[in-house]
Amino acid sequence: TGGYGVYAAAGVYAGNRQCEFLSHSRESFWGLSADVTELLADLIDRKSLSELKEYLHTLPLKDEDREFFLQLPWLCGDAGMLKEALNCCFDDRLRSIVESLQELYAQLKALGYENRITFDLGKLPHLNYYSGILFEGFVPGIGTSVLSGGRYDSLLEKFGEPLPAIGFSVKLDAVLPVLDLKQKEATLTLCYPYARKVEALRKARELRKTARVELLCGEYDDIIVKGEKDA
Repeated sequence: TGGYGVYAAAGVYAGNRQCEFLSHSRESFWGLSADVTELLADLIDRKSLSELKEYLHTLPLKDEDREFFLQLPWLCGDAGMLKEALNCCFDDRLRSIVESLQELYAQLKALGYENRITFDLGKLPHLNYYSGILFEGFVPGIGTSVLSGGRYDSLLEKFGEPLPAIGFSVKLDAVLPVLDLKQKEATLTLCYPYARKVEALRKARELRKTARVELLCGEYDDIIVKGEKDA
């Protein structure tokens, strides 16, 4: 639907792990405590620049270390910001986080969504089980996100099955007023190999104009649409 937007964040924390940019910085260089890192992350997440600057001057950091933290609230915006973020990366792990977002953006661009995506490397989750990327969705006329989710690779282990996962929730009260709820009778299943993910998503977008579409990634030789005769 035209006008929808999503922004993604590279930083997360899961359990006692702070967002990846901050936790890796703490572990590798600055030796900051978990409490200090948590407060820093909150200030960065809220873009509270004056408080962040004042707090950094109370910590035993070098000037270049303070500059790293002061840059994080500004590392948000369109995909061009990711090039700037690479200049702030001080090791391969941080570079890999940014490069993975660049790869994600390239795939979204191939699907035609490049003008609806922004990134925020200082984002902090409000649930402590996330372990990877975070994302939120917005629509015009709504002052808050209507969709939010992310990666949580350790959560299912608490229920006896250690599986990686990614998911999201939709805030129905916020999104229903702006949706065009036309009934679509047929349901199609689009099966595809992972290597052709972008092509499959592009095909699914076209099919969804007239039908419901379920996506199923697996060991397929080709992209297969099941149920087309009923559509």
